[in-house]
Amino acid sequence: MTESVDFVVVGAGMAGASIAYELSQLGASVIVLEAEAHAAYHTTGRSAAFYMVGYGNDVVRGITLSSEAFYGNPPEDFCEHPLLGPLGAMYLAKPLQLPQLQDVYQRVSQCLDNVELVDEAFVYDKLPELKPGVAAGFWEPNSREIDVAALLGGYIKLATRAGVTFVYNARVSSLERIGDSWIISSEGREFCARNIVNASGAWADKLANLAGAVPLGMEPKKRTVCVAKTPEGVDVSRWPLTIDIDETFYFKPESGNILITPADEIPSEPVDAYAEDIDVALGIARFEEAMDVKITTVKRQWAGLRTFVADRSPVVGYDSQVAGFFWLAGQGGYGIQMAPALAKLAAALAVGRSVPDFMVKFGVTSESVSPARYQND
Repeated sequence: MTESVDFVVVGAGMAGASIAYELSQLGASVIVLEAEAHAAYHTTGRSAAFYMVGYGNDVVRGITLSSEAFYGNPPEDFCEHPLLGPLGAMYLAKPLQLPQLQDVYQRVSQCLDNVELVDEAFVYDKLPELKPGVAAGFWEPNSREIDVAALLGGYIKLATRAGVTFVYNARVSSLERIGDSWIISSEGREFCARNIVNASGAWADKLANLAGAVPLGMEPKKRTVCVAKTPEGVDVSRWPLTIDIDETFYFKPESGNILITPADEIPSEPVDAYAEDIDVALGIARFEEAMDVKITTVKRQWAGLRTFVADRSPVVGYDSQVAGFFWLAGQGGYGIQMAPALAKLAAALAVGRSVPDFMVKFGVTSESVSPARYQND
């Protein structure tokens, strides 16, 4: 007889690893099934993540703000060094983009008191290589880089220590609800759980199909990133994370080099994404259009899938039609910065608790992330 656990989590990326840890802290028994040979092979492992409150909609912003305390004070023995590193973020606006800049400032300044609209002199002081034409900027000094590997590694280490089992090379082939339990078939093995957590990223709708649940319209979108060699005589160490206000590109220093992306969102099937040369070239072209810096050497390039639903807020909660099927998906490009609070929220809802108090003060509600918003139309 297959041993039964409280939860089988499908996916060992950031979402799956973090909720597995949080569920273990609430006394639940958990098995994590990962289709690949190691954790974070897809989106998590390809993320150039940063903590930035100006990034995303109001729901994302509330969850991101709720995560800051964890980043500053993770559990004991979670990691060996700080999870966040100093960076700072600058949004750029040309004259015709000033209304968008003002809109971002108004939304973010309601929850952060150290952000500011800055004039072109401030912008060019931060980015002396910037070409003429920028009229103003939005400066978020609290933006910081996230050590993704340390964050994921901490979750897996402490989850394993708490009794969570991670099973790799375990692609789910079928799901069957029998009585109050799920039977999960994977690579010739069977697992039994009272609940399934769908943390399968770009494959979330496909897993829902296996469970007999109605897909929610998950849209995987490919983003391409490259790291370029810094030309001689250019000092990138003082550059902030720099983003066009319409998010047509961003770049940042990367270990003495320059990380560049065209901030593309190319619709894709859930696949092992790879970078196309034309998309790398587009990112470089947009960078060179903004900066008086010529890129001659690309040191590496990659692509990852960022999966959204229509309103670009995450989907967290039990399916309204299929018992014991819990969604943790649709994090889009914000999954890493939201991860700590999103995992605590998901774990609380999965065991029947309410939204944690520390998240309520940031406007986070279960309704704003519930799958029911796509199932009750």
